[in-house]
Amino acid sequence: MSINVGDCIGRLTVEKVFVDEYGRGSCFCICQCGGSATFSSRDLTKRRKRSCGCRNKYSNRKHGMSSSPTYSSWESMKQRCLNLNEPNYKNYGGRGISICETWLDKELGFINFLSNMGERLKGTTLERIDVNGNYCPENCKWATIKEQSFNKRNNRVLELNGVSKNLIDWCKEYGLNSGTLHCRLENGWSTIDAITLPANYRKNNFTPKKCSEENCNNDTEAKGLCKKHYANKRYKQNKKNMDNKLRMSTSLYKEEKKQVKEAETPISFFDKIRKWGEERNFYGEGGATIQSQFVKLAEEMGELAGNIARGKDCTDDLGDMVVVLTHIAKLQGKTIEECIEHSYNDIKDRKGQFREGSFIKEADLEK
Repeated sequence: MSINVGDCIGRLTVEKVFVDEYGRGSCFCICQCGGSATFSSRDLTKRRKRSCGCRNKYSNRKHGMSSSPTYSSWESMKQRCLNLNEPNYKNYGGRGISICETWLDKELGFINFLSNMGERLKGTTLERIDVNGNYCPENCKWATIKEQSFNKRNNRVLELNGVSKNLIDWCKEYGLNSGTLHCRLENGWSTIDAITLPANYRKNNFTPKKCSEENCNNDTEAKGLCKKHYANKRYKQNKKNMDNKLRMSTSLYKEEKKQVKEAETPISFFDKIRKWGEERNFYGEGGATIQSQFVKLAEEMGELAGNIARGKDCTDDLGDMVVVLTHIAKLQGKTIEECIEHSYNDIKDRKGQFREGSFIKEADLEK
C-alpha cells in the first residue's frame, strides 16, 4: 500500500511525501490537534502512527476539569444535540444542529474544545454566532446572558439601506426605546421612518390603530389593546397565577388531586356488578333475597357440572356464579372482596397433601 499526499491516517493528514537522507520513504503530516511530525512511510502504512503524539499524551489521563464551568458547557452542548431525551433536544439536535468532529473526539474532544474556546469566564455561556449554524470554533463564542438575548431566533430583524439588524441593535444605534420602535411598527410606520425619526417625533397625518376591544376607540398601546385594557388583561393574568399558586399550597388542592386520582382509578368488575344491581333495585325493598339467589347459584352450579361432564367451555357458567355470589355477599352486608380475603387468610399458611385429586390439610391427615 502506497502513501499519497492528502491521505488520512487516524488523526494525521499527509502533506508531503519524500525520501530522507538515508533513502527511506518519509511523510510530513499535519495532526488534527494542529501539531506536525515526520514519520516513515512504513509506519504509516502499518498504521503504527496515527497522531503526532497528542493521543498518547492525553490518553488515559484526566484533564482535571470535570467540575469546571467550561466542562459543564461542553457536556451540556453534547446533551442538547445528541441526547433524544434531553428536553431542549427539539431546539438543537432536532433542528439539525450538530457538533464538529474535533469537539466530539472520544479521547480529545474536551481538550480540543478547551483549546479553541479557552476557559469559560464568569457570567458567560456558550453562544452560536449564527443561531441556525452548528457548534464549531468558527461559530461559537463565550457571551453574557444580555448579549445572547440579542441573538435569538425569535428576535425581530429589520432591514434598512441593505443592512439587516435586530430591533434592539437599531434602537441602540438611533437612541430609541424598544417600546417606541415596536409601537411605531405596530401602528403601520415604514421601517425607515420608525427607525430614523427622533423619539419625540409625531406624525400629524398619522392615524394610529384602535383598541381591539369592543366599543373602545382608544389608540393601541401593546398587543392590539389600549393602555387601560392591556393593564386590565395583565392584572387578570397575574391574579390567576397567584390564585393557582395559593390553591396549590392549600389542602383544597391536595383534596382535588386525591379526587382526580380516585376518578382515574379503574372500577373493578365487582363494583360494576354491584352498581348494576343497585340500578335494578336488587338490594332494596321488593328486590332479590338470599334464598332466591341461592336457588340461582344452584342452577348455575348444575349447568357448570353438565359442561364439565361434556368437556365444554365453562367461562359463562363460572362468570354467572361469581355474579350471583357477589349479590349474595351484598345482601348479607358484606363485599365479595372481603369474603375472598377472609378465605385466603385462612388458607395461605395451610399445609397438606393431594390425594385422589383433592388437597387434604395436615390436621385431617393426622386423624
